[in-house]
Amino acid sequence: LAAFVLPNHPVLESILRQASDIMLRATGEGSLSGYQTSSPDRAAAMAAAIYAACANLDLAYISPPASFESAGQKVRTPDQVLATRLGTCLDLTLLVAAALEQVGLHPLLLLPRGHALVGVWLSEELFPQATLDDVTLIRKRVELGQILVFETTSVTARPVPRFEDAIRAGIRHLQDGTTFHMAVDVRAARQAHIRPIAARVDG
Repeated sequence: LAAFVLPNHPVLESILRQASDIMLRATGEGSLSGYQTSSPDRAAAMAAAIYAACANLDLAYISPPASFESAGQKVRTPDQVLATRLGTCLDLTLLVAAALEQVGLHPLLLLPRGHALVGVWLSEELFPQATLDDVTLIRKRVELGQILVFETTSVTARPVPRFEDAIRAGIRHLQDGTTFHMAVDVRAARQAHIRPIAARVDG
């Protein structure tokens, strides 16, 4: 799954340009500089700007593409999401995670059963392993203010919920450990040599 987080896909540039403009208006500084400032608040502001930029794309939620495999789910790449303005919770989570990774932040893919949402480390950390199934490990980090989680499908709602509401919706998915399937720490996956697949573009 981490291989489908595509931070270098060229279509992300327009999202990040808009996120930079949003950062500039909100904070007076438009740089998308990852953890360079060592400020959790700055990392959270970048995540909020990316959320807002995705909300401006006029995306709509859709069911997964037709699939005839016995397991798994087809996913749409960032260019497909932007071209059609359609995405599942997993498509949108992979898109947002790619944008977070491109600006130098460390995203997490959070997978309650039948759903997907995104998390992000607010400082330059990662879990020792790429996958974990104990939701309490994530919940504790969220409570300590070390990880921020938010609902990615919120960008398809009209009117678009505030980022704080998307965070609250994301936290609710962590409350019931019996419905939590797995989390993928993308940075840890990269260190385990799981690289993004090649981006296919026209031209």
